[in-house]
Amino acid sequence: MGGKMGGGMGGGAKKTMPSGAKIDLGSVEEELRRKEAEKKARKAAEDERKEEERAEAIRAEREAKFEADLKKMDEAQRNAAKKQKARDAKVVRKILAASERGRHYAVLGLRGWDLKVGPWHLFQITSRDVKKAYRNAVRSVHPDKNRDGRANEAFRAVEDSAAILGDEKARERGAVGPPGQEPGRESERGVPGRGGQRCDTGGQEGEEGVRSGTVGGGAEE
Repeated sequence: MGGKMGGGMGGGAKKTMPSGAKIDLGSVEEELRRKEAEKKARKAAEDERKEEERAEAIRAEREAKFEADLKKMDEAQRNAAKKQKARDAKVVRKILAASERGRHYAVLGLRGWDLKVGPWHLFQITSRDVKKAYRNAVRSVHPDKNRDGRANEAFRAVEDSAAILGDEKARERGAVGPPGQEPGRESERGVPGRGGQRCDTGGQEGEEGVRSGTVGGGAEE
């Protein structure tokens, strides 16, 4: 009886791993990395969705304001405003299309040749050219000036491209690529995508850049 009681006490037999069994640490680590990557991908997708929704809300709000402003105008003013808005929309579409492809020079309206000597690229386009192009581009899509609904997004794209091209050393060593041959958006790392988040209150950051003549932290000489 003592033997039976002793066998029943303690909550049953203790489970142990089969003799000779091994844990594949490599597989465990690989599974953890996979789950972490999936988690980051889900978060990135959710963040992108929220950004798109916010950009769409800004676009709709700007379009509604334009329509409200039209009602306050006479016929001649309405016609002029609509024509200007069509021109604004053309500029915005061009910039956003270039930004989607990762063509930073095209975003700023820059063209030029590139000469490669060994691993080095010698550009005709200088940092001064980038700053000048930035000022012109940012004025053309500033939300206070451009009436298109997606002007905020184009403004953001101009700022992003100017910041990338403002690093002259990176351009010289080919990190960005020559005009028309930049790597596409899918090959970039850490480059902000489209979105209308930065200019909700009139784009003061970009306007300050226009006044000071700075791009990527440098001042024009």
